Amino acid sequence: MTEQGHDLGEMNAKLLQKIEELTLYIAEIKKEIDALKSGRK
Repeated sequence: MTEQGHDLGEMNAKLLQKIEELTLYIAEIKKEIDALKSGRK
């Protein structure tokens, strides 16, 4: 299925990949924040 020359399936796959990358990045940052917080106590 295409709309205005863009392959929607391909776009969805790329968006899902980016969401996964950002989710992993957020998890990594949360670990760092938790480590910093525990070091201050």
